[in-house]
Amino acid sequence: MPARTPLPPGLGRAFTTAEARESGVARSRLRAADLDAPFHGARTRNSAPVPDPRVDARRVPDAHRRGGEEARILALADSYLPLMPEDAFFSHVTAAVLWRLPLPRSALDPREVEVSRFAPRRAPEGRRVRGHRVGPRFAERTQLGGVPVAEPSSVWASLAERLGVADLVALGDAVVHIDRRSQRALGTVDGLRATAEAGRRRGIRRLEAALELIRVGSASRAESLSRIMLLRAGLPEPDLDVEIRDRDDRLIGYADLGYRRFRIAIEYESRHHRDDDAQWNRDIDKYHEYEAAGWTVIRLTAWHVFRNPRAGERLVGAALLRAGWRP
Repeated sequence: MPARTPLPPGLGRAFTTAEARESGVARSRLRAADLDAPFHGARTRNSAPVPDPRVDARRVPDAHRRGGEEARILALADSYLPLMPEDAFFSHVTAAVLWRLPLPRSALDPREVEVSRFAPRRAPEGRRVRGHRVGPRFAERTQLGGVPVAEPSSVWASLAERLGVADLVALGDAVVHIDRRSQRALGTVDGLRATAEAGRRRGIRRLEAALELIRVGSASRAESLSRIMLLRAGLPEPDLDVEIRDRDDRLIGYADLGYRRFRIAIEYESRHHRDDDAQWNRDIDKYHEYEAAGWTVIRLTAWHVFRNPRAGERLVGAALLRAGWRP
């Protein structure tokens, strides 16, 4: 097979066919097998990785590092950027993935990108594009690494008709979570409330119910759903990001959840903790120190939270009863 004509490097990974033609690329070259056509009028180099946004500012953030369905959504969004109308922005699920907001796997569809425009402009259209026309009071457009995207509170509210209350709580918790290093959050509870109260929308009752349960301090979807699980079982609401110190007042660590009054620490063990030997050993040592400091440690996994929540409820409830709590 004869060698293919190299593409101009200025085209990058994703480009429009119009840009390619202006750069002197023949139409036949645009039909070559080393190019994908994710959208009408767009091409991507199928052997090229999604660029690092630290090098190329107008690229979807983290697309080069994420895995699974999220990575496929991000790569598709990156491919759509050259075609995106100037007044459009990524929204709904695509925006949630861009902001690294947690969603259930059932909500992720890597076959499409979601793009919005403000009314009265028409919703974006096209193959693999799920377009939306939104009222200006229902969303706010911002930039993330040079990419136009709905701001986090708008994303949370826009998914009310698709998610249940527990997942809206987990999503809202992620928006208001304050990063320990930067001491910043993507939004505030007041901001979520203002977005929910902007006007009637589908799922407004779920948003209102979720607002009453959103808390600052939950660091993951699993932690949020663990808290909801305990509340629905009639157990007291756990504290979040619980600081644990030894008898000499030395900081040992922070438990995901817990009850300071009863000296109970609850840790959610994800697959990462089990698969990373160094992390696993650090956790074991830390839990021994918790116990030596007089704390009861309860370790929950996906089994206790997602598959058999009654088992998780029993573990925590029994520990509370032993510590003196009474229903």
